[in-house]
This record gives sequence, structure tokens and C-alpha cells, in this order.
Amino acid sequence: MGKLSYRVYWFIASVFYYHFLAVMFGAPFFSEIGGTFAFSLLLASLTVLPFLYITPFDDLNALSFANFLAFPSGAASYMADLAILGSYCSAVAVPLDWDRWWQRWPIPGCAGCLAGAGLGLAVWAGGTAAVRLTGGASKKNRRRLD
Repeated sequence: MGKLSYRVYWFIASVFYYHFLAVMFGAPFFSEIGGTFAFSLLLASLTVLPFLYITPFDDLNALSFANFLAFPSGAASYMADLAILGSYCSAVAVPLDWDRWWQRWPIPGCAGCLAGAGLGLAVWAGGTAAVRLTGGASKKNRRRLD
């Protein structure tokens, strides 16, 4: 198989993995299967798809979930981490008894996922800008990087 087919395989596998995790964390399975699938598709698009786009490996058979977590890719890493954290933290709004439209599943999860991804990109951009404006890493930190 070519590189594209492996990437498609990993993306589809991650969508079903996130769907499984969402159901295990309490998302409705039978009543809102479309909403849960849409949430898992959004989460996979914001967390796994950037890594699949920038992966420099020639043989994508070696990819695993641990490699995604350890991959040092700046913006994609911040975006993925905070998208997952945002979707997890946004679940606080679901069980509140206010009966508002924005509390119905999957709206809080999707909103938290998008907010977390946006915050991750902003944090990465701010950190990158700060490093460039201050002239880079100090001599002490440069020795650690070598």
C-alpha cells in the first residue's frame, strides 16, 4: 500500500477509536450515534490528521499511538493536546439541569474541542513569537539541546 492509503487507514482507525472512547466516557451510543460519530470525526481531524500530514516516515507501518504522543511537531502537538483536554473539560456542561440547547450532546464536546485546538495554536504561536523576539534559547538551554 502507498503512503496515502496508510494515512487513510490510520485516520479511519482513529475515528473509530475516539468513538469507542467517547462511548466509554458516557456518550450516548444508540440514541445519538450520529452526534457521537461527528464528535469523534472532529476530534480525529484536529488531533490525528495534522500528525499524518507532517509525518516524515517513509514506512508508515511503524506508526503507533505512542509515536503520535512523542512526535515533536510544535503546533500539531499543542493543538492535539489541548483539543483533547478541551473536549474532556467541556463535558461539565452536559449534566447540568438547565435544559438549554447548547447542553445537548455533542455540542459541548465539539465546542470544547474547537476551543482547545484554537487555544493550542495560540499558545504555540505566542511561544514561537516570544522565542523569536528574545533571540532564541539561552546558552544554558542550547547546551541541553545539543
